Amino acid sequence: DQGAQLAVSNDFACMRRGNGTMVCWGNNAFFRLGVTAPPVVTPPAAPPIFFQIFDFVDLAVGPNHSCGIATGGTVWCWGRNHQQQLGIPGPDTATPVGRMFSSQAVDVTVGEFHTCALLANGSVWCWGSNLNGQLGNTGIATSSSFGAEVLNQESNSQLSAVAIASSELATCVVTNAGNVTCWGTLGGTTQALATAVPGTTWTDVEELAMGSDFACVRRSAAGGTVECWGNNAFQVFSSSAQSIFTTPQRVLGVLNPLELLAGHNLLCARNASGVFCRGRNDAGRLGTFNNTPLVDRFETVIGGNIITDLADGGPRAGPICGFTAERDAYCWGDNPSGLITPLGAATISAPTRIPNLTRTAPSGF
Repeated sequence: DQGAQLAVSNDFACMRRGNGTMVCWGNNAFFRLGVTAPPVVTPPAAPPIFFQIFDFVDLAVGPNHSCGIATGGTVWCWGRNHQQQLGIPGPDTATPVGRMFSSQAVDVTVGEFHTCALLANGSVWCWGSNLNGQLGNTGIATSSSFGAEVLNQESNSQLSAVAIASSELATCVVTNAGNVTCWGTLGGTTQALATAVPGTTWTDVEELAMGSDFACVRRSAAGGTVECWGNNAFQVFSSSAQSIFTTPQRVLGVLNPLELLAGHNLLCARNASGVFCRGRNDAGRLGTFNNTPLVDRFETVIGGNIITDLADGGPRAGPICGFTAERDAYCWGDNPSGLITPLGAATISAPTRIPNLTRTAPSGF
């Protein structure tokens, strides 16, 4: 079955297939892969029974737990649960834990210690740790499996959101009005309630992406623009030596971007001609011609023109992945636990097909 959605973390990844089933592989610490054993799983692992029956329509992976949305709008989460981020008190578990709401969930996002769901009515519900304001509600002091509805700082009322994403300790949404609102800790600043990001009075946001400690949007203005803010470690979005930006900065270097992938101190963008990446570049993990430890501007990924759909990144994404036109999964970058190729080097510098995930022939790369 063809791949429908791909999401990557630091040392594991999950793929949703077109038939609604899911498969995960990599490091199985905290039962992040939805199985109790073995400690490392390589493709083609048979999907656990729960991943075969839920008919997933959305997927998100975090540093140590993952979630999916099944047909009907129920959110299911599995993996680490020390901050009740699965939505139930108790230990880590490979068995998905379900959450239902008064309105169906349409999107789910996962931070390091928290989980948030965007509901069909535009409201947002979060659960897990609130030690850094991740739940967007001051009624919870530490952590909660039940969670709370995120409240707007200006009016103390529910949000009206259309898109959502999370970093390690924060979550942001694009509102119906077009601006971006965030809560939690981002770039060293903590907001306990949902607070509008200064300078985001936009009406043309097409995509929201968040990495380790920064956020980016892709706008339709001028044929497509990228703007980012937060922690600029490894000059992930700005060539300036400034470490923190509280307002959006225009990121140049990619014409007419079609999508973004934000990860662990890395940022990638794809347009019609290929994939371009910047940020932390240990051992050439970005796959560009530049092998310096830091790439402070977008550079072309060698062989990245075969990618037609970037994977979903996230707070700890080190591998960079995407689908080809045939919906085969290709990845490059960090290769922990043999995530990209079991017998490969610690870093894979060119897009490499992960075999046995899909049933199409290799795309010829």
